[in-house]
Amino acid sequence: MVESDAFIFGPVYQTNCATAVSLKPLSTRALEDIFARAWREVGPGHDALPNKNRYRGCSGHSTRVGAAVDMATKKYSTAQIMQEGTRKKPETVMRYIRHVDAHAGAMVDFMDKYAQS
Repeated sequence: MVESDAFIFGPVYQTNCATAVSLKPLSTRALEDIFARAWREVGPGHDALPNKNRYRGCSGHSTRVGAAVDMATKKYSTAQIMQEGTRKKPETVMRYIRHVDAHAGAMVDFMDKYAQS
């Protein structure tokens, strides 16, 4: 198996033993359960306040959004972020990273330069 075929999560058996190499990914249901348990463990003890009925907790999708934000913060291009996240539309990535450079926008720069004048 090559690294590009490796899986981040592998099965853990009832004996609490994990496999070092897995030839197939965990099921969607198993991954959802991992994130639900993690949210219960580290979350605020209750669902987060809804934002348009989104963001009530942590999910596998949260990691995709977080990775896009991390890459944008480190100044990777939209094309690179799209490739790593297997995204087809730049609009999707832009929606994820819309707040990354909010403090560095053109109007902020303009106001910083000319507000003192």
